[in-house]
Amino acid sequence: REAAASPVAATVPPRAVPKGMSAADFVRQLLQEGENDAALATVQEARKAQPTDMNLVLIESIALIRLQQYREAAAMLVDLAKNNPRNAEIHATLGAAMMGAGFYEEARETLLMAVKFDKNLPECHFNLAQLYALVDPTDLKQARKNLEESERQAKAGAV
Repeated sequence: REAAASPVAATVPPRAVPKGMSAADFVRQLLQEGENDAALATVQEARKAQPTDMNLVLIESIALIRLQQYREAAAMLVDLAKNNPRNAEIHATLGAAMMGAGFYEEARETLLMAVKFDKNLPECHFNLAQLYALVDPTDLKQARKNLEESERQAKAGAV
């Protein structure tokens, strides 16, 4: 099944993927280094050869989120989530995109689904904490619980 093409054009040329490294790993490295524009251009170039590669679609949506293109990222992720209903990372990323786009109730449902599939997603708990604190201030207990879980997981991952 054909994955949606990116709704956002890259503003810089793609980078050459180093020999011996997958495009997905290289783009994730660019994202870690804060090279969001280069990451978007590079993953879009890689998707020309592999347009239905689930991992590349997911990484492209992460690049879009980093560039604050939340609605565009969410649009790409909806089909991916439908086709991979038990993939926690896809749901966590879709939840983040929905949150950024202002669809708070949908974001909360999607993030809770991601946590149901994988409880060890610190960024997912962090996003839930933000949602509970900002959108539903009456539920500060849930916000605190998710923030503490996010911090615990981040520390455990750093060891």
